[in-house]
Amino acid sequence: MNIGKILKELRGKRSLREIERESGVSHTYLSSLEKGRDPRTGKERKPTPDTLKKLAQVYSVPYEWLMSAAGYMDLEEDPADPEYENGERPHPAMQTDGTGWNYRAGGNKLAPRSVKEKKPFYELTEVLNGSAPVHYYGQPMSREERERALAMLEVLFPGRRSASNAPKEEER
Repeated sequence: MNIGKILKELRGKRSLREIERESGVSHTYLSSLEKGRDPRTGKERKPTPDTLKKLAQVYSVPYEWLMSAAGYMDLEEDPADPEYENGERPHPAMQTDGTGWNYRAGGNKLAPRSVKEKKPFYELTEVLNGSAPVHYYGQPMSREERERALAMLEVLFPGRRSASNAPKEEER
């Protein structure tokens, strides 16, 4: 599913002007994003990371998932996720309440009560020490920048270090 269709599905029955008021993104730009084309040039239109951040807040979905759907980053797929009967996987920003997907099958849509936001948990030390690319304001962070960020976090939150991560006696 492309980012335009995802944005339209997330908007649901809300008007473009309502989303404009909440996000600060113009309704004409939102419309062209949902259609996937610039109305003047006919060229493909892709939202900027800043726009996706605003929309993620309005739609209460994780920013990373919208970034992934727009092609800015890759998310690891959960191999345990089953394929769905109609062959189309739902966008990861949505999950069911356990009663199964009714999504796009026969033109039906999920009832709003059956869609829940996934709340990911990130251990910041693992993110900054890991091999996955980390960005700050759209710019990739180098290994040195990640280490500086970790050092600053230790200064900001002194007592948060777990016993297993505490410096060993010979390191002190």
